[in-house]
Amino acid sequence: MLTVLYLIAFLFLFLLALLATPVELSLQLEKEETFDYKARLHWFFGLISVDLTGLAKKAGTVKKTKRKKHRTKFPGGSVSAQSVTRLLRGLRRSLQVREFSLHGRIGLGDPACTGMLIGALKPLLLPARQVSLVADYEEAVFEGRFSTRVRLVPLRIFGVLLRFFFAGRR
Repeated sequence: MLTVLYLIAFLFLFLLALLATPVELSLQLEKEETFDYKARLHWFFGLISVDLTGLAKKAGTVKKTKRKKHRTKFPGGSVSAQSVTRLLRGLRRSLQVREFSLHGRIGLGDPACTGMLIGALKPLLLPARQVSLVADYEEAVFEGRFSTRVRLVPLRIFGVLLRFFFAGRR
């Protein structure tokens, strides 16, 4: 009986250690004439690495089906805007952006629409250091390169989600 309790405690601590280990996702997108991407997931500080690039190609085509509209009920009842804001802030704090690089050229064909898009994107990209976004006011074009490395700890995200789902039960 005591060995079963030790085994359960060991499995719980092992699972806790796995969730506390950081996971790093590296993503590279490139759009010139064709769209190419590379995605890798690194775990245990790079000892375990999974290539996610081929997963979408192996999955094949996805059939589109009509979805029925239904409302999702949360365990706490209705969801307030304050709890959703708290959830988004918690998720943002749990992610660490290690690297961010964006170089591209965007044009919508209409100079006014292109200017509004660039005007909306530039303030969002202001904190990033390696960003060059060029507007093309004459033709409709979307090309460039994007790469990022994001680090997250699954246990932190699990805590944020638990706090969100059980916030209304006080």
